[in-house]
Amino acid sequence: ASNPRNGILGSWDDLMEGNFTAPVTSFWEHRIHRTTGAVTRRLLSKQSMDHPIVNPAFYGTAHRFAFFPNCVIPAPHEQSGPPQGWTRLDIETGEKQTVYFGPKFFTEELVFVSREGSSEREDCGYLLGLIYSAEKNRSGLVVLDASDFEAGPLCTLWLDTHLPHGLHGSFTPQVFHA
Repeated sequence: ASNPRNGILGSWDDLMEGNFTAPVTSFWEHRIHRTTGAVTRRLLSKQSMDHPIVNPAFYGTAHRFAFFPNCVIPAPHEQSGPPQGWTRLDIETGEKQTVYFGPKFFTEELVFVSREGSSEREDCGYLLGLIYSAEKNRSGLVVLDASDFEAGPLCTLWLDTHLPHGLHGSFTPQVFHA
């Protein structure tokens, strides 16, 4: 008999009554005309992805770059998978830069931190993201340069243990004490 818990994370099929197909989450842009209320939409990336972010200084305004965890299953596909890398998407040109760590690494969503005294450049900052190594059963904090994404991590700060996967992060320059 075959092992129902195959693969790194086990069989995804067993999680949903034997028929698991996570919907592919593609990246769409929606524009709402303020006067007419007309909505237009444009597909920005077919790559299965999750929780895109932009530089928070550009919330509510035109922005050029988006950053997101990605599924490395190549498009076109009918099923999603766990995020195992990060993508920087140039919305104007469609150019993608991807950081991928390997088949036994899993990524979480990114947090954008502006460089101190940063310029008007939208990609002037750092991206912080947690990564999990299934092989080592350890988590680490990865720091990427938002303007030179393909150069790979500036550093990875490995912890002695693993962290449970989180959801939705943010950054503040203030310090809070419990």
